[in-house]
Amino acid sequence: MVDVLFVCYGNICRSPMAEALLDARLNQLLGPEHDVVVGSAGVGAADGGRATRESREAMAARGLDLSGHRSQRLTPALARRARLVFCMDEEQAAVIRSMAPDADVHVLAGGVEDPIGCGAWVYEAVAHKIEAAVEQIATGIAEARGVVPAAVRNATDAPQPAASPALEGESLMRVVLGSDHAGFRYKELYRDHLIKAGHDVIDLGVDTDEVPADYTQISAAVAHTVARGDAERGIIVAGSGNGEAIVANKIAGIRAAVCNDMYTAEMARRHNDANVLCVG
Repeated sequence: MVDVLFVCYGNICRSPMAEALLDARLNQLLGPEHDVVVGSAGVGAADGGRATRESREAMAARGLDLSGHRSQRLTPALARRARLVFCMDEEQAAVIRSMAPDADVHVLAGGVEDPIGCGAWVYEAVAHKIEAAVEQIATGIAEARGVVPAAVRNATDAPQPAASPALEGESLMRVVLGSDHAGFRYKELYRDHLIKAGHDVIDLGVDTDEVPADYTQISAAVAHTVARGDAERGIIVAGSGNGEAIVANKIAGIRAAVCNDMYTAEMARRHNDANVLCVG
């Protein structure tokens, strides 16, 4: 029997991160000898795959080790044995319910975007989103066992510690964000991540991925905001980042760079003084 089962597509990024985060949080709340069985699987997984490098790095930053994870495909038997199932989107929920009609299935955090093929920034934003959802799950399990007072979850008026900068030694700043419809979901992740890190965020949209948007207009708007001094940095999220950088770099004072990995982003800041990040 599995008490909590996390399900994504390939079982190599989102669900293993969720599994590791919940198990670690339960260790803190219930002790390392807790008897809550946490697992993960993928509706389209190939058995035996390793967690992606980016998910391993995101968990390593939290002191967790995914090096031993091996993917497994979700089976009807596994779905039926789980007390609680958390998946990443409604399509996966439908697949799980078709396998196990009586399963208690929930979409984690209202839906968690697939970071496969994206850079470390996206993985970190996804990890933050999963982490927040896992905290609620862990607190609920602990409360059910009488470990955490119910008031803890609802203490929204209690003083909160000040947020730390995103990177050690980096000062907080105002960041302007923009995306077209293709980048909308990831733009939302970036925004949440930056706000949590304590930065002041200006979101120029778009506000939906259901209506096609012209990347040239949003790219110019982000670039002009930085050029006017209304924001210190800009981030544009779209299909590839290439067209966005071309548009942004037409604005005087803008140094836009296409960066889909941490190394390129670091070099663009350190050696090129880039002030607008374009990602796809």
